[in-house]
Amino acid sequence: AAVQQGHPVNAIFCYQAGTEYANKLRLIPAEEPDAGKQLIAFSQTHEIPLQVCISAANRRGVVSQQDAQDNDLDSDNLNPAFQLVGLGELAQHLQQSDRVIQF
Repeated sequence: AAVQQGHPVNAIFCYQAGTEYANKLRLIPAEEPDAGKQLIAFSQTHEIPLQVCISAANRRGVVSQQDAQDNDLDSDNLNPAFQLVGLGELAQHLQQSDRVIQF
């Protein structure tokens, strides 16, 4: 709705359970809506970066290729549509924005 009304959206920041959308190994039953795929499609359509809190993501088993190498893991599972960032990135977005939508 914000985009449709012409409001700029600088980024979508996923935190806590929302970081699970960045797991490229998620399997959603065919009869259920896949919010992660919908989020990626929205992001790509409107050219809005998808950012994921690295601490919250790692806590839930979502790791980048670099994290996997650094921690002797067999593989990574970060969906390439997402980028792992720190809370500092969120703080910058908050400073640059005139409003925030949280859900």
